[in-house]
Amino acid sequence: MNTIKRKPGRNDKCPCGSGKKFKHCHGGIHEPQKPHIGQADNRLSKLTPKPQCLAPSSMKHKCQGKVIDSHSVSRSGSLIAISKDSHVYSIKHSMLDLEKHKGNPPPKLLGAKKASTFPGFCKHHDKFIFSNLEDKPFTGSRQQCFLLGYRSISRDLYAAQCATRHAAYRKTMSINLPEEIQTYINRRNHADAIKLRDLERHKEKYDGVLETKNWEECTGILVEFEGTFPIQCSAAYSPSQDINNIEIQKLGDTSITPEIVTINSFSANRKSCFLLSWLKSNSSAPEKLANSIMSLDKERIPGVIGSYLLLISENCHMSPDWYDSLPSSGKNLAIRLINDLYSKPPARSVSMESYMSDIKISSISMIS
Repeated sequence: MNTIKRKPGRNDKCPCGSGKKFKHCHGGIHEPQKPHIGQADNRLSKLTPKPQCLAPSSMKHKCQGKVIDSHSVSRSGSLIAISKDSHVYSIKHSMLDLEKHKGNPPPKLLGAKKASTFPGFCKHHDKFIFSNLEDKPFTGSRQQCFLLGYRSISRDLYAAQCATRHAAYRKTMSINLPEEIQTYINRRNHADAIKLRDLERHKEKYDGVLETKNWEECTGILVEFEGTFPIQCSAAYSPSQDINNIEIQKLGDTSITPEIVTINSFSANRKSCFLLSWLKSNSSAPEKLANSIMSLDKERIPGVIGSYLLLISENCHMSPDWYDSLPSSGKNLAIRLINDLYSKPPARSVSMESYMSDIKISSISMIS
């Protein structure tokens, strides 16, 4: 993938979204007027990739209809289970939120109909690919677990595509800012481009499993809770450390595609589940992460998993009944975890354990 973006030509439209030519905007001699923070949010929202069905290329000829908003976390099975008045608390930060709360915005209520959605598949493939997961009782089969992971990979691939589309805007807006800010923006843009490259490579592997129906390639651990777990999530990421902060793979060498895991927290059969899954051809780091979770005392696992979800993904959705009942210390810890995305996994001292002590585990098993 080519990650180098050319500088806009003088007569090109400015990437900031003003509609002006580059030479009359950020490419001019004088610094242009900075947009209001709300205007910046509006411009970023328009810099999204053109919706396209993320089904494997071999299936593209069967695409039907427009690309629809797919739920990465099931609305009927999971989001409704934790909702209150059809709303959940979601992590959906805008630049206005970041400014208002000085970089530490809290989660906000979002309609369950909109939570976790992304334009990932045409209507036909959204139904065809995931029918075994959506239309049948969840049994924890390899196929169903693979489909949960496949949806997570697809969703995070789309999110990475959005991030790289924002790169030119971020770079342009930083032209007249201090050098250290420009350096930060350049590093972030490079990291986003590498992340997109890695997700594209992993998506190809997952496409291959889907095309060949080689469900045996999927493995992982499945944790079942008694009752409802208050945080629902769908994510894919490359872990550098296990749950105890022990290094399990190095992420510094960008010439190497790191191993990846998919994470799903969801409701099924009137219970809640946590699924950590991966492909067998990509298993060293994921197995170490799984082993570190399974080695914990059972009573610790719900709180540690809750902390871990908030740390590693912005695609988390919380029960209003649970979140609103937290004391201020619990809310502050949740906000801290949310805004420390991609930092180290939580040590016991920063875990949600004391706020999930009433949640019990009914079983922990390997996918079979």
